[in-house]
Amino acid sequence: VGLGIALAGFSGVMIAPLFEVDATMGELILVQTFIVVVVGGMGSFIGPVIGGLILGQLWALTPLVGRTQYVVQNWTGTVIGPDFWEKASDILLFIVMAVILLLRPRGLFGQEGAFD
Repeated sequence: VGLGIALAGFSGVMIAPLFEVDATMGELILVQTFIVVVVGGMGSFIGPVIGGLILGQLWALTPLVGRTQYVVQNWTGTVIGPDFWEKASDILLFIVMAVILLLRPRGLFGQEGAFD
């Protein structure tokens, strides 16, 4: 345990000159981690692992939709380009989380809690 703490501290000291500290540091990874745990199901180990694999692939592959040879137009005639699909990958994680919670409130592999 002590070695892990020492390595984490050393890593922080080494990375500190490269990045500035601000209030939103790590916000994106924190939100994504929360979504993965909720989708996978709290109380199980394999649930967040599988949820992370599914959502990670979805998040990484969604921007590739905008790089296809087809032009996508919405109902107003506006062309939906690569910028939309890069932003949609973050939004899609929330949509998947909402759908999973509507269908399975405990997540994919969630277990019944002690107070349920």
